[in-house]
Amino acid sequence: MSRAEIARERLLANLKALLGDVEELVKATAEQTDDGVSSLRGRVFRTLESAKSTLSQGKKALNTSRQSAEAAISYAQDNPWAIAGIAAGAAMALACFIWNRCAR
Repeated sequence: MSRAEIARERLLANLKALLGDVEELVKATAEQTDDGVSSLRGRVFRTLESAKSTLSQGKKALNTSRQSAEAAISYAQDNPWAIAGIAAGAAMALACFIWNRCAR
């Protein structure tokens, strides 16, 4: 696992811990009856639920992108000539574009 992946995993773990602590704090203030506290608790709870959802979606996106990258690497290793052909075609198209721009 690379240093970036380790840092990312630590960040996700810290965010989960923070969300858990905030959730406990919101539950602990449930007995407070002041309107301002009740309103704040409601806003914090909604934000907490939104953050949990976003964190879950981020983890899913991270896993999907990791799987896609692994599939691309596997394809490139299995088909090096196809990758070379694609790169040559892209280089040729770019050269034609530049040639036409310079010829004007």
